[in-house]
Amino acid sequence: MTTETLLIVDDETRILRALKAVFRSGYRVRTTTNCSEALHILKTEQVNAIISDQRMPEMRGVDLLNRARRISPNTMRLLMTGYSDVSSILDAINQGEVYRYITKPWGQDEIQAVVANAVKISQKLYDVDHAPTYDATTATDYAEKTELLVLDRRQTIYEVVRSQFSESCIVHYSQTIEDTVKIFVRRPVKVVIVNVPRGNSDYLSFLKLIKGQHPSIVTIAVMAESDADQIIDLINQGQIYRHLPLTIPPGRTRICIQSAINYANRLQANPVLAERHRVEKDETPESISQVNRRRIVESMSMLKRRLFSLTSTQPNRL
Repeated sequence: MTTETLLIVDDETRILRALKAVFRSGYRVRTTTNCSEALHILKTEQVNAIISDQRMPEMRGVDLLNRARRISPNTMRLLMTGYSDVSSILDAINQGEVYRYITKPWGQDEIQAVVANAVKISQKLYDVDHAPTYDATTATDYAEKTELLVLDRRQTIYEVVRSQFSESCIVHYSQTIEDTVKIFVRRPVKVVIVNVPRGNSDYLSFLKLIKGQHPSIVTIAVMAESDADQIIDLINQGQIYRHLPLTIPPGRTRICIQSAINYANRLQANPVLAERHRVEKDETPESISQVNRRRIVESMSMLKRRLFSLTSTQPNRL
């Protein structure tokens, strides 16, 4: 009998029954309508994946997943909801760091594939011991400066990042996707910050392509709160680390970017952690030209080799 465990949390028993029927042949399935019980299970059992509904009586699903992240970091987190609330979706990125966002009604084949990937990734994390939690506001001590790249047509976000991180990091700047690709080829960039213009799908495709080719790169999207489907896509296909609104205060911007830097260094020191951010490679043309797509893929391959070389010469840091 399988020992891979799936925890499903929903206040509707009919939903729990339906999901248990989908998964019971492949996993040990735990179900509960109570968030406190779910947290207790996470503390006392090895759980590979947790699926939580967003609207729960005790707390929001995203708040439950945020606590789950701290209690059991090797447990992959999936948020499920029957409605599209932009603020909750953004919290799923910035607080719960969810692996996937599932909408009701779900497609059976799709949800089975998502859960199978989540469980597989979780098992890899458990196999190399428990991935440690991290403090998002505490800087790590690395000899070389972390390299950041800001893609920003109007330099607004770049000026903020440069003023706050030019002494501690190497901050690159580009105004176009084409120039960004050239920087990727030359430099070992770890964190990418993209100021996404309203209505420009090129930049969204670019974020998805980066993560599809190299999950160790930490990405931040700076954009106005847009439609829910667009942001869900950035979670499911782009695995962005954080979303920042255009009006965020500089202090919060610094905390967010410092968190991304810390996490990027953890990924470099512990490459298996990047598995939790892996997405299906995006092979669709979308709006990025095929020439740029090929250049990005090639530059990602070069970057991967460069980061691997750096990792192999450093002691493992937990």
